[in-house]
Amino acid sequence: MDNFYNSVPLTEKLLDLKTHTNGTLRANRKGNPTVLTHKKLKKGEHCWLRKNRLYVSVER
Repeated sequence: MDNFYNSVPLTEKLLDLKTHTNGTLRANRKGNPTVLTHKKLKKGEHCWLRKNRLYVSVER
């Protein structure tokens, strides 16, 4: 999904309807895990977070 449409709450809702998605997220999107969006990563680092069936990752 394009980052214009994608969000964590939308993905959770679609998972409830048995529709799987993947795509990019905008860093300032409402509902994003702030633990990941505010994390300072060095080049080549990767971090991820899981909430039930939803995975969100960030890399630099």
